[in-house]
Amino acid sequence: MQPRTKYARSGACHIACQAVGDGPFDPVVAPGHISNVEGAG
Repeated sequence: MQPRTKYARSGACHIACQAVGDGPFDPVVAPGHISNVEGAG
């Protein structure tokens, strides 16, 4: 089961994120490169 993708926008920047697992908060991990969070299909 793939996690649900959530979206946010800050000015002209669009951000997609996914939360995996269960816990009191969702830490954010930003890779050193730009990628597509849902894959190429």
